[in-house]
Amino acid sequence: MAEATVQLRKGLELLTGLPDGAPRQRQELELQILLGRVLIATHGYAAPAVGDAYARARALCEHLGRPPQIVPVIYGQGVHHLLKGPLRIAQQIAADLLQLGEETGNAALTNAALGLSGSIYFQLGEFLTARAHSEEALASFHPKDRSFYMSLAVQDRKVTHLAYLSCDLFCLGYFDQARFRSEAAVEEARVLDNPFSLAHALSMAWMVDWATRSREKLQARADEVIAVCEEHGFRYFHAWGVCQRGWALTASGQTEEGIALVRAGVAEYRATGALVFLPFALIVLADAEGKAKQCDRGLSCLVEAERLMADTGDRFAEAELHRVRGKLLLATDDSAAERCFRQAIGIAQGQHAKCWELRAVITLARLWSKQGKPDAARNLLEPICNWFTEGLDTPLLKDAKALLAEL
Repeated sequence: MAEATVQLRKGLELLTGLPDGAPRQRQELELQILLGRVLIATHGYAAPAVGDAYARARALCEHLGRPPQIVPVIYGQGVHHLLKGPLRIAQQIAADLLQLGEETGNAALTNAALGLSGSIYFQLGEFLTARAHSEEALASFHPKDRSFYMSLAVQDRKVTHLAYLSCDLFCLGYFDQARFRSEAAVEEARVLDNPFSLAHALSMAWMVDWATRSREKLQARADEVIAVCEEHGFRYFHAWGVCQRGWALTASGQTEEGIALVRAGVAEYRATGALVFLPFALIVLADAEGKAKQCDRGLSCLVEAERLMADTGDRFAEAELHRVRGKLLLATDDSAAERCFRQAIGIAQGQHAKCWELRAVITLARLWSKQGKPDAARNLLEPICNWFTEGLDTPLLKDAKALLAEL
């Protein structure tokens, strides 16, 4: 991939010596599109160089009267803003692509636009809408269109549909369905023998694994992400793999080593230019800092995470931010902590996010139990425990059931 980047840049340099007319512009357009795709793999979706490549390609498209290549260019700008933010820009791009697909009767373009929209709605925390878009995209996906999809993005379209749908289902509380879709995404990438798609699927699987798998399995998954990314030079997903491994170590009791890795992963992720998903990484870091009794550091991470949510619109983990803040405040102020837990529950309920709601309810119920209010704790916890009809073997639901039994 790195060699491809060098060759493409050399090709662009050679073009500067040609007269600036339509033939040269068409050649440059093709090279800029290829460069954008290669840079996504090597530097990450939100890297400034990616934005520059697609911006130049867009300008060339306008000079050339909006040729067919404008579709992959607009799509490239869409995924750039999906990870760079603000999400409202990505949302407008996805809407434009969806309209273009419907107007031209291009089913493959419509499918890609639906998938992109589903990804954006997930980040916005609109999980029901995200699920609807991702399910529609998955149902209308056709393998014959794969070559078209690969002209738009580096990763496989079906793998992306499955991965985001698994995250939607996870947040909505459908843990078994989430695991099924997540595993399907990983298996699809393996069958296709597409390393970038595999790195993508494994990284997105962390969202589901985080609350449904053992720490040992979570660590094994992280190790695989890191190995794939180091072999192929995928910086963006490598950062996630480092965060994953650090969190798994922290959760298993190797606190200092784990926190060091989470910090390194967050720094590496930040270096890719990505701002979307960064709030979640900071929330994970804050939670890890709390395990080491570094509450002030953790609270500082959450201040930045909240600012980034406001700037980008990335609110899929907003409820978890307030839950973790409450946990950190427990060391000094039970009343402030309780307000945070209540805020987390309210946000989760507004998003229909049963997973985030359950996590916040468990934490608040524990506080009430400690305060000598077991009846209130039980009345809070029991209804949401009874809501879940799947994923009963997951660590999160086992934890909830065990607490309920104690109460």
